[in-house]
Amino acid sequence: MSEASARLVLLDGVALLHPEGSVFEAMLEGWARQQRGGRRLQTKTVRGRMNVVRRFGEFTDGYPWQWSAADVDEWMTYLTTELKRAPSTIRSYQTALRLFCDYTTSPHYQWPAECEARFGTHPVQVCHEWKCATRRCLPGWGWETPSVRRRSGGLKLEAA
Repeated sequence: MSEASARLVLLDGVALLHPEGSVFEAMLEGWARQQRGGRRLQTKTVRGRMNVVRRFGEFTDGYPWQWSAADVDEWMTYLTTELKRAPSTIRSYQTALRLFCDYTTSPHYQWPAECEARFGTHPVQVCHEWKCATRRCLPGWGWETPSVRRRSGGLKLEAA
């Protein structure tokens, strides 16, 4: 069992005074352990990602097992139109959120079962790749549509 799993972050059999907030903080702590231990990431990187996830939670006024893809759309709209965040910032926020959701939805870390038992629902991935910013689809990155050329009787894709 991983030290980042729900059972090792939450004490078994202990009643929580504020279960929603306590479980969310335990998820963040488990994710931090997974990033520092398993992925060997710098403390600064881990802290920055955790702050992004906390800000998203504050924006939605909800918890990971309540979040939806529509919440991400609303947050991204707010960040880009109201706060004028740079494309690189948007990408890093989406990456942090996607990685956190990968962690909380993985059965290996037992959060889906823990949330189902406590709240009757479980976290889902809310930051899907096809909806997230990438270098090639953001303006200002100089990405050009690949051209198709015929060579030796076959078609080849080439970057323009």
